[in-house]
Amino acid sequence: SEYKNSNIHALNADYFIIVPDELFYVAKKLLSLRRGIRGEIIRLSEICDHYNFGIFEPYALKKFFALKRPLYGVLLGDATYDYRGLITKKPQVFTYEIGYGFDYEVYNTSIYALDSYFADFEGDGRSPDFILARLPLRNEKEVVSYLKKIEEYEKNLAPYKKRFLLLADDEYKGSPDIFDEFRDTHIRNCENIASLIPKDYLVYKLYLTEFPFLGEYDKTNARDEFLNFLKKGMAFCFYFGHGAGFQIAHEKLLTLADVSKVKARPNYPIGYFGSCGVGRFDDTKFEALCEELIRNEEGFIATIGAIKGTSPFSNEELLRRFLFSIIYDNEDTLGKAFFNAWLINPFYHLFAEPIIKINLPKRRAFPVEIEGTPFLPGKKSEIKVNFEKGATATAISLNLGKKKRRYKSRVIDITYLLEGEEVFLIKENLKDSFYSFVFTFPKGLPLDTVFLSSPENYYWEVPKTLNLSIFYLKKDSSFTFNIDTLMRDTLPYLSLDTTPPTISLFAFNKELKDTNEILKDFLLEIRAFDESGIFLAEKKPYSPKIVFSNEEIPLSSYFFYTFPYYYAQVPISLKEENTLLRVIIYDNLLNKSEKKVFLKTRILKKLIVSSLKIVSLKNTIYFTFNLSEPAIFNLKLYSLNGRKLLERNNLFLNYGFNTITINNSFKRGVYLYKLTFSSLERKEKEEVYGKFLIDY
Repeated sequence: SEYKNSNIHALNADYFIIVPDELFYVAKKLLSLRRGIRGEIIRLSEICDHYNFGIFEPYALKKFFALKRPLYGVLLGDATYDYRGLITKKPQVFTYEIGYGFDYEVYNTSIYALDSYFADFEGDGRSPDFILARLPLRNEKEVVSYLKKIEEYEKNLAPYKKRFLLLADDEYKGSPDIFDEFRDTHIRNCENIASLIPKDYLVYKLYLTEFPFLGEYDKTNARDEFLNFLKKGMAFCFYFGHGAGFQIAHEKLLTLADVSKVKARPNYPIGYFGSCGVGRFDDTKFEALCEELIRNEEGFIATIGAIKGTSPFSNEELLRRFLFSIIYDNEDTLGKAFFNAWLINPFYHLFAEPIIKINLPKRRAFPVEIEGTPFLPGKKSEIKVNFEKGATATAISLNLGKKKRRYKSRVIDITYLLEGEEVFLIKENLKDSFYSFVFTFPKGLPLDTVFLSSPENYYWEVPKTLNLSIFYLKKDSSFTFNIDTLMRDTLPYLSLDTTPPTISLFAFNKELKDTNEILKDFLLEIRAFDESGIFLAEKKPYSPKIVFSNEEIPLSSYFFYTFPYYYAQVPISLKEENTLLRVIIYDNLLNKSEKKVFLKTRILKKLIVSSLKIVSLKNTIYFTFNLSEPAIFNLKLYSLNGRKLLERNNLFLNYGFNTITINNSFKRGVYLYKLTFSSLERKEKEEVYGKFLIDY
């Protein structure tokens, strides 16, 4: 035995972290976050040594759990169905596979991985007995990054945790000519879930029916909107529709290639994918969306996804139980909420650390007085709030009325409600329990019914559904209360204010002025002041924006008010060494202000080698490639066993297309090459390695 002095038989804990040898020490950092529970870190190799005579088989892990009977467990490390490493490199932790081999086809449910097998003490996985999650983190760097996310998430009692995002597939399979047999089922799944969420939370919807096709299998306009929602901050993202390990929806709502574009930090969401195969972690060739979204250091804190094909009914029922546990049973531990729903379909897996605290804001009503209603464009209103004693901070927002949306196509006819646009957001630290503020309701927001392709497709704002959303903190708890019965009208209200907003721009705690030299990438701070407030509704002609280098950045989702200014912090990446940056802001009375500043920076060029081709003829070998700038070139050729055969040094190459010729005196076989390009302007080198074949 490799573990002659092992005391694994005597260990007793409520939480076991199962790790490969290489992640044992970094796992101690994870355990240190959970000091309130008895926990142990166990090497998988030690489990196999003690419980299965050193044989690396999944049964050893099942036997270990059955004897220890913990409350929680997590499998830390990457995994594939090839747990013995017969095809590829041996994975880090076990999977238990039903059936033989592997089939990426989601509808073949005779072959699949099943983590609930390990969690079922006496059975075959259909009735798990404890909470078991999977953390497919492959190295120490990914583990440390995820631990940082956990710490940020659990400390972040921010208003984003009262926001839910529902996403639904449309009635097509990637083309208007290919109808989905489920028709509007996915939308109805979302609508049923929305009906469970109390009015004190904000429910946003992103349905693919709202977006036109940009091409075959292409609604990347919906993807961009999804990424914007994540950037703004959503506590939960619930998706119903078609999917696979590499994407959700035929129209590419989110693909593996898009994961790096997810920028949710520090407002990490929990994702549920009521779809087929999005949690297919056991593939040897490709990663799964559920894995990659939690590996992304700015991505999700947790994902829930199925290993194989699922049904819309079980998808909805599992999420219903998960959500019921969190909202109505006040279950604040992620793993426990998942466990209460897991029996519905063990195909689903939880990709997360199972003891994460969700910190969902509690619902609590308190006195609110609103003067000056109904809201009229240009008219001032005052809101007075009496918080309970001990409240320390608040965030208050106002959304326009809910939009009734009728959608009719050749296949479906359905009506649903969409949340109205946010027109202001206030964030303040509280000095006492009473808080009041005065604001001007913005002009430029008509109440007209908007017809689309036909009179049967329209948006209509439902009367008396404006939503005042109030969030506040008290010690280590957060609370939420919404009033969603407010009214507005479009009657003209006389206002003599013609003064535009004042705008100041800052970076690195200094005000920006013309010809300031600044770093290429920086955080721009905008401070705007106006007595009437600034116009913040999104996607309107008066919405605030930044314009530079033919790029436009909408600002509505960045701005909030804290006395005495409206603030926004926006990451900027300059494309040119001399840039005119313009910030355009309207106030709520539609007075326009534009702030211009000329900025200088140094754009460091990068040496790029592209379109490399190697052609071997009878007497000559050609290396052809493109260079982004002039460079000094070195070439070395080696035999397959590493013996140097040829070297060329200090060749000057021009920008653009280049050709290097070598007399071919080599025998048939495979050869190695190393190309080194050194910039003439900077201390920069680009090295290219590879091999080529001589076969004549």
